[in-house]
Amino acid sequence: MHITFLGTAGNLGVITKSENTSGGIVITHEEVQLHIDPSVGALINARRENVNLRENTAILVSSSHINRCNELNAVISAMTHDGLDPKGVLIINSNNSVLLEKYKSCVEKILTAEPGNAMGIEDVTITPLKTSHQNRVGYKIETEKITITYTGDTNYSPEIIDQYLRSHVLILNVPNSFTNSGEGLSSGDAVKILKQIKPDLAIITHFDKSMIQNQPLYEAREIQRQSGVSVLAAKEGLRIDPMAYLGESKQKVIQFITKKATEQETPQNNQH
Repeated sequence: MHITFLGTAGNLGVITKSENTSGGIVITHEEVQLHIDPSVGALINARRENVNLRENTAILVSSSHINRCNELNAVISAMTHDGLDPKGVLIINSNNSVLLEKYKSCVEKILTAEPGNAMGIEDVTITPLKTSHQNRVGYKIETEKITITYTGDTNYSPEIIDQYLRSHVLILNVPNSFTNSGEGLSSGDAVKILKQIKPDLAIITHFDKSMIQNQPLYEAREIQRQSGVSVLAAKEGLRIDPMAYLGESKQKVIQFITKKATEQETPQNNQH
């Protein structure tokens, strides 16, 4: 399994100043490839990072805002040879005006992202999550071994935090730094969420101006220090294997190393 970030921009102000793009997040699991929020830079960044959009199994859109799905139609075109080979699933909220009529018939199925309504794609379960905004959702993506949750665009609200429970990896849209309070989550909000959810790994992304000025890497380090949870700051091209961060996986690695060390010591001990 891999998670690849094709951009981390939080709004159009960041994008238009060429500080970053917002090509979305690609999650690959065995034969399933999910592309979340394909916006500005999705095609060019996918090519740069060797992500084959033709292999997309499903596209998940969290918001109809242009900085979350600007390249939705183009990605559908790339996935289906411009409709010559219709395939894949599109999961999108009820406000899907961004989707052009031509590309509705290019995918095999269009599903409405209703919070709490779980959907199955092969061996992956996808559940849209509530946010503090209407017509915006997050997503919980569950496989047999790992659960990855994406908050989408939301303000902090105790009422929605329970949805993130039992997440191994939590991807948070954090546009605001510790020193700035604006629309969406701040680094301080991220700390509060992580203290309650305690995932194996958190990744912050979708940065606005204040976060970029304060440097996401330093914000991530402070979030980690205050929450006690491992935190990464996303950047364009970041690709990780989330299984490597699971507590169980770490324990298996430790056990493997210990076993190998014991095996290497045994012959020497037998010589005495």
